[in-house]
Amino acid sequence: MAGGGTTGGGGTAGGGGGTTGGGGGPVVPPPPVIVSYAGLFKSTNGNDTTRGFVDQSANARIPYTDGMLSNGVLSSTLGGAGQLTIPLVPGNSSFGPAGTASPLGPVSGTSSLSADGTFFYANLTPVNAPTQREFIFGGMPVDQGFYAPTGTIRLSAFTVQPDAALQSQIPFITNGAGGNLANPAVSPYLVVAPANTAFGLFNVGSSPNAVGTRALQASLAINGQGVNQNSVLVINTGSFFTSSDSGKVAGAGIIRGSFLADGTLRPVRISSGAATVPDGFNNNLFGGTTVSGFVLDQNTYNLNDSPQAQLASQVPLGGTAVNYAFTQPVTAATLPSNVGASRTTQTLSGHFGGIMSPQVVGSGFPTPYAVMGTATIPTDATNNRLGATTFSGSDPFGTNTLTLNFGRSQAGTTRISSTFIDDSNFSAVEDQFKPSQVNGVNIQLNGDPTQASRIALVTSNTVPSTSLLPAGVSYCQCQYLQWGYWTGELDTPNAAGTGVIRRDVAHINTWVAGIPTPVGDLSTLAMQGAVGSYNGHLIGSVFNNGAQYLAAGGLAATYNFANQMGTFSVINYDGRSFSATGRAASQGANYTFGINNPQGMPIAGTINGSFYGPMAAETGGNFAFNSTAGPTYRTSGIFAASQRR
Repeated sequence: MAGGGTTGGGGTAGGGGGTTGGGGGPVVPPPPVIVSYAGLFKSTNGNDTTRGFVDQSANARIPYTDGMLSNGVLSSTLGGAGQLTIPLVPGNSSFGPAGTASPLGPVSGTSSLSADGTFFYANLTPVNAPTQREFIFGGMPVDQGFYAPTGTIRLSAFTVQPDAALQSQIPFITNGAGGNLANPAVSPYLVVAPANTAFGLFNVGSSPNAVGTRALQASLAINGQGVNQNSVLVINTGSFFTSSDSGKVAGAGIIRGSFLADGTLRPVRISSGAATVPDGFNNNLFGGTTVSGFVLDQNTYNLNDSPQAQLASQVPLGGTAVNYAFTQPVTAATLPSNVGASRTTQTLSGHFGGIMSPQVVGSGFPTPYAVMGTATIPTDATNNRLGATTFSGSDPFGTNTLTLNFGRSQAGTTRISSTFIDDSNFSAVEDQFKPSQVNGVNIQLNGDPTQASRIALVTSNTVPSTSLLPAGVSYCQCQYLQWGYWTGELDTPNAAGTGVIRRDVAHINTWVAGIPTPVGDLSTLAMQGAVGSYNGHLIGSVFNNGAQYLAAGGLAATYNFANQMGTFSVINYDGRSFSATGRAASQGANYTFGINNPQGMPIAGTINGSFYGPMAAETGGNFAFNSTAGPTYRTSGIFAASQRR
């Protein structure tokens, strides 16, 4: 069968190949089982490994259809480009150069073959060119029955394996842009398929609620404290669909991220597409009755479902872009037990905060400013997506304003702007139709928001990390609210809408949202004279006398629902502990009170919060405060806490 199969006729039984058993005729050994594969071969083709497989020419990217696995040896002529011969056995293994061949000569390397033999990949180092790399993958196309609707939501998980050239422990980025940071939280590549629509049949047309197969993967690493901290956040939101070029199911995504090498430097924006790599027969997914593996690289598909070649980029604020490429095998994994436990269609409301780093093109870099505001996040469990998601806010200490639009806001052909896996695992990138705004100006170039806005959000549960927490503090194990991270760049256009005059960059900022406590519950609590006591955490972004970093601390809060008096105690947030006490004017589930030189500390700011869940079981919101004397210090972020029982 084209693309994969087995045959018993691949061996020969010669007259001299038999053995003679005692008293019987010659015993002919069974012919070897030969497995055929189609796939693709990549080479750095004279380049080193720093930027990955950036050469996408025909000499460096070679589809093949004649792969043969016999007696633990894989061979192919690579479409006439040269002989490839390597050992290949089930599981993960390594091998030396004996008996191997490749277009760059003998190789050593590692290989991985799925237990059912339906997908493999190998990372190869040429003996005669050790600074270069080669990569090959292949497989059997997944059974057509896999794509049929099942009547129930399907959730699956995969592991993104390292790139043969980049060797980054964090997917989709280079080591120079945070890929080598220690202790990263790297999520599985999560896929959700609809119940009553075929996997990969993304029926868009004019429907604003297109049902699709969607995917999510994210990574986060934060190491160190204060000015010496380094951190990176990478978010991949994608989907599977039917390619208009090949008629085969393919996958594509959008990658957004940010890296900060230390607090004294400017953030590096990470931006790329992500697309499944087809074999020589244009198959993208490999396996049997389920998918055992596939490969992602930095190319993309346009909104007409046609493939487009491109490179990924990492761009320091005010610096020069560096293009690179990645090639990441993706292998089947066990679905984490908590994924999919709760999937709810609802509209979450809440707050966001953070620090923005601006650049006025040609004029320099104004001081980073704080931002805080409200967040609205609609989740759609039927269609596996977020609705139009909006963060709207301003600088509490200045005049800048922001409106951030994520996800999908209107009918059209967009596929990949958001993914909803479950209530605590979801992500979104920039709205591809409705522009975000900075200071009231639409963020779009040549009328296209995607040319000027590169933003993304993800839940903290997808990338859990406790590295920021001081001793004795833990993140809120909240049931009725979610919190997470957002990042990105907003490019303000000139008057003609054709060039960039300003950039505003968020490195790693935060949001919190949930279902507010019903007004009736709040009235009951007030009549009872109830006092809620809450424990939780704060997490935010800091600009401290020229340095930028993230910080976290503990929160102990009380609230008297009868007289609306509240106390908000910050515990060891970036080395600061203080309490703000006063009347917290409320409107429904929302409250606000100020920070004004507490305990004589030279800081001032604002706390905005909401109650979430039945009987105000939890509280969350945003905060911002800055220095009123001495060196410039400003911070903004979110808090989340649950009632002490």
